[in-house]
Amino acid sequence: MNGFGLRGGDAQNQEAVEQFVLNARAMEDRIGLLAEWAAAIVSQTAHAHGFRVGADVPLPDYLEELDRRPIDKGSAFERLCAYFQNPVGAQA
Repeated sequence: MNGFGLRGGDAQNQEAVEQFVLNARAMEDRIGLLAEWAAAIVSQTAHAHGFRVGADVPLPDYLEELDRRPIDKGSAFERLCAYFQNPVGAQA
C-alpha cells in the first residue's frame, strides 16, 4: 500500500533500517498534511455554502448543501496536489 517495507533479512542492515525509518516518517508527514487539508477544506466549503466560520455544522446540513451545490472535485483534487507540493505556499 505505501510502496516500501523492510524485509526480515534487512533488519540488521543499518542503511536499510534508516531508509525504512525515513520512508515511514515521510508517510506520517503526508498523513498529517492530509488531516490539515481535510480540516481546512471542510471549513472553507462550509463557509462557501453559507455556514458561519467556526460554527458547528450538523453533518446532514452540510451534506444537504453539497447536494444542492456540489463542489468541483477535479479542482479540489488539483488544489490538494498543489498543497502536497508546497504546504506552506498553497491555499487549502
